[in-house]
Amino acid sequence: MFQLKITLESTENPVWRRVLVDPESTFADLHDLIQTAFEWEEMHLHLFQVTDKQNNNLLIQAIDEEALDSSLDALDEEEVLLSDIFHQPKDHARYIYDLGDNWEHQIELEEIIPKSQNFGLPVCIEAKGIAPEEDHVMEAMLGTEYKNLFQDFTDEEIVEMIN
Repeated sequence: MFQLKITLESTENPVWRRVLVDPESTFADLHDLIQTAFEWEEMHLHLFQVTDKQNNNLLIQAIDEEALDSSLDALDEEEVLLSDIFHQPKDHARYIYDLGDNWEHQIELEEIIPKSQNFGLPVCIEAKGIAPEEDHVMEAMLGTEYKNLFQDFTDEEIVEMIN
């Protein structure tokens, strides 16, 4: 199994998730996992940027997302496996969510772990920080009160909420 660290970049406070996933999962599965781990609801378009073994820059996206530029030479996220891209620790990819706001995430393969533990995958094993509200609707409605709602959650409680 793969241990991945997914970090939302350019945030005021650190926001990241450490997850265990099956290497044979697709990038579509990874997208779903990120949505769950950051408690978002797939309200925006997304894509992955990766570099293959030959140092070619590749885009991986949901091919049916008509709003994306169809001239882009992109791979279908339903067909590309994580094991096609991630081969050794430190391999990485970028996940961009909400192509208007460009929420960029760094995804790093931290470790390849023999699948000896008997639990379901994927699973979040560690988390830091509350992800920003999707579209900032609640923050706009409640102002600073919104941020205060989540101030008292520990990182362990965030993991429990995700799983």
